[in-house]
Amino acid sequence: MGMKNRPAAKDQENRNLHDNLLASEERFYQAILVAPYPLMIRREDGQVVMVNRAWTRITGYTLGDIPTIAEWTRKAYGESASQRQAIIMHEGFSHEGVKSWGEYEVTTLWGEKRIWEFSTASLGLDSQSRRLVMIMAVDVTEQKSAETELQNLARFPGENPHPVLRISAGGLVLYANQSSQELLRSWGVGDGGATPEFLMEIIRNSLETNTVQNIEQTIGTKTLAITFAAIPEGGYVNVYGADITSQKQSEALLKERNETLQATLTALQESEARLKRSQEIAHLGSWELDLIRNTLTWSDEVYRIFGLVPQEFGATYEAFLDAVHPDDRAAVDATYSGSLHEGRDGYEIEHRVIRKSTGEIRVVHEKCEHTRDRYGKIIRSIGMVHDVTERRRAEEALSEFARKLERSNRDLEQFAFVASHDLQEPLRKVQIFVDRLTESEGRLDDQQRVYLERMQSAAGRMKGMVDGLLQLSRVSTQGQPFARVDLSDVAAEVLSDLEEQVARTGGKVEIDKLPVVEGDPLQLCQLLQNLIGNALKYHHPDIGPVVRVRARQISSRVEILVEDNGIGFDQEDVEKIFQPFQRLVGRSEYEGSGMGLSICKKIVERHSGEITAKGAPGKGATFIVSLPVNAGAVSSNQPAF
Repeated sequence: MGMKNRPAAKDQENRNLHDNLLASEERFYQAILVAPYPLMIRREDGQVVMVNRAWTRITGYTLGDIPTIAEWTRKAYGESASQRQAIIMHEGFSHEGVKSWGEYEVTTLWGEKRIWEFSTASLGLDSQSRRLVMIMAVDVTEQKSAETELQNLARFPGENPHPVLRISAGGLVLYANQSSQELLRSWGVGDGGATPEFLMEIIRNSLETNTVQNIEQTIGTKTLAITFAAIPEGGYVNVYGADITSQKQSEALLKERNETLQATLTALQESEARLKRSQEIAHLGSWELDLIRNTLTWSDEVYRIFGLVPQEFGATYEAFLDAVHPDDRAAVDATYSGSLHEGRDGYEIEHRVIRKSTGEIRVVHEKCEHTRDRYGKIIRSIGMVHDVTERRRAEEALSEFARKLERSNRDLEQFAFVASHDLQEPLRKVQIFVDRLTESEGRLDDQQRVYLERMQSAAGRMKGMVDGLLQLSRVSTQGQPFARVDLSDVAAEVLSDLEEQVARTGGKVEIDKLPVVEGDPLQLCQLLQNLIGNALKYHHPDIGPVVRVRARQISSRVEILVEDNGIGFDQEDVEKIFQPFQRLVGRSEYEGSGMGLSICKKIVERHSGEITAKGAPGKGATFIVSLPVNAGAVSSNQPAF
């Protein structure tokens, strides 16, 4: 039983691992799709792999509108398209991690001008060893507009909502608009206060070098960018402040997202490495056919399964069919083509392939699923190829072993039947001659009579063993057709047959409500009679036996329990007691051939059930019989009893 389950369990484990890794990659692409800022993934040849929803929402362009970088730059940059295309094609491959490469004005589908700040990150290689780059954009149109507004407002300092000041070389505030008051208070300037030394240092440096000095300062929840512009000929500096709180928050958010993206990229690369290793171990390859671009990609393991060097040439459908065994080729081609023409969601097939390198024939299991566009048209096929050659060989070997074992069991049962049947006649003659000698007992001395009694006892034991063998062989060879059997009725009949034994031992038998099962009525009667009879037989000499027969239902099976307060047994001997002619106690204490429990086991096995026992020396025993419930006779919502 275990050998049958092991390949299937391994196969299930490999499928679970492959499915988990594909789901991880799908979650990554889903995260890109719904990201709140524009993202594009392109290949090194300029082919655009995907754009996310934010990109389409802001620009109006879908992947179908901009399938290449050339098409994107033509629509977004107009006359400067060629220059922008050269920059984009260069960025992303010359560095590791995330790199910012400038701000550019792009034109949307509706003719609107937007300013985007771009950065790139390398995504590594796709399945055909082509480099992938992610282009990330932050729309800074509003920010740039605010900066332009600031420049305009600076012309009117008194109305400027941002700080505008003029400070002399000696630190005297010559002018400050109303918006500067909070800044001045933070510096401690006003009401006769002196200008702080750090400001004096900035003012002196700016005037001496005639340069613009920039600092950032936080006031409460706001962050200000403060610019000191030197006017040497006037001996003062103009100070301009701008609220860059939103910009700083955006920068922090962008940094966090870049770090998250970098971590995701690293995790994806590690996941791809694990996937390749897992496919190699499990002999499980994957492939993808893009029906729009008519491109097929194989994982490295697919090449290996077909006996090819990984990535030694570009995969094609023709190369795949060429690897399929000639006798299976037409069926495989028809299965894939039929799934497309009939609009099915996929297909599953098992076929043979011939390895080009060695000519070896391998058996593969192939499964494919199709994906559709929003109109329901199949646009992509994704599949796996699993080399199941070793599993099929193991299954065939196991089936052959099972067939041989079945033949051996039939031969053994036939031999036991013939042997025990043929032993009946010579045994009968031995008993006849012993009986005749017994009739002439008067002519025998004491020693001869002892020998005669031993012969009678041995002949009786042998007859019991032969009868037991016959009963054991008849379980399989002379069984009756299965029918609905009410075990409560069977138990009542058995109890009636054992009435004399119950009275002789001073015992008591309690029978609960038992279920209805599908089985051989005579054999089930023999099963209960053997179990209850044993429970009555193996009791303590000075204690009357108490036997209880009860049942319980577990899912689609029922368990019959026969419990007693007898002499019990050592749990280590539980397997031994079901073997033919095995006895745990001497014949002088308890009579019997040692075949009863073997017959019970044979009957239970014929009914697709199991039998076991629990016990302890001196503390009684419980025999447990597990049988299937007839599905046609008992509702799934109703117990069997």
